[in-house]
Amino acid sequence: MAALVATAPAPLLTLDKALQIQDLRRSRTLYNKLPDDSAQPVVANEHIANLAALFVHHNAEKVLGIHLIHGHFEIPENTVMVGTNFENPDLRWAKTMNIDEINPLTIHGHIFALAGNELCPYELQCGPLPDLSRVGHGFLADFLEYIVKNNLQDIIGLQILGCSDHSMSELILEQATVMLDSSIVRNAVTSRITGWRFKSINGSPRYLCALCISATALPGVPDAET
Repeated sequence: MAALVATAPAPLLTLDKALQIQDLRRSRTLYNKLPDDSAQPVVANEHIANLAALFVHHNAEKVLGIHLIHGHFEIPENTVMVGTNFENPDLRWAKTMNIDEINPLTIHGHIFALAGNELCPYELQCGPLPDLSRVGHGFLADFLEYIVKNNLQDIIGLQILGCSDHSMSELILEQATVMLDSSIVRNAVTSRITGWRFKSINGSPRYLCALCISATALPGVPDAET
């Protein structure tokens, strides 16, 4: 994947910078170069466990997780993928939005991949950025050092958590995706685990069940219980 190149991480990488229009255009370009999740290799449990320890060490596990870098379709010119959270039931609806209709001040990065020597969001999220002030100052440098050292920069991305603490399934639609509680998903072909979140239990790091399981909705049938 040509867009993601292993280089030494820049020292001042940040997740909470204000987005500009050029950032949205870069997001679209990056998204269209991502492989399908089925084309990505399996992530070894050793790496998941090591990253769990790193997240807990830096107090990052409550707001950040990791995501298998992937896309599902090519998005049109001058658009970007933007997600919105809903409640009752908890779900996240992500769809393409016209860049000219977006106020960059009302959105933030949601899933980031290392592109060159900086983190680039390839999916965005409506609403304010969660409070990241309690995350250790050395977290990003340590995270990026680990994924580059282990040649994971094309495979593992960083995700700002939200929507639900439960295992979620991602249904792939036309130019959109829907994430909802896995327990209510019906009539879908499960693909693979694409996300992980971490937790500290009695001071020991643990990684939890999938944050997201990619699943393709079958045409003509209901996707979830109503």
